[in-house]
Amino acid sequence: MNLPTPNAFNRGALDSNEVAALRAAHYNATLIASIDVTDSLRILRVCPDTAIGGYEAGQYTSLGLGYWEARVPEADMESL
Repeated sequence: MNLPTPNAFNRGALDSNEVAALRAAHYNATLIASIDVTDSLRILRVCPDTAIGGYEAGQYTSLGLGYWEARVPEADMESL
């Protein structure tokens, strides 16, 4: 699958089928809960698509969204 180039990307340029295909190809977990604690703090509960190994002290993970996803109005502008 070829991704649209970031420079050519324009919000709304992709239709819902293209976004669904990008999500299926590049994401490996599902958001199962989003809890707003304050205006600037949110707890996200995520379920991985496949099993992960046991926990070790100091272990962490990172979450990311494709640049094709909508951003909240408060998000900083990105330069891709």
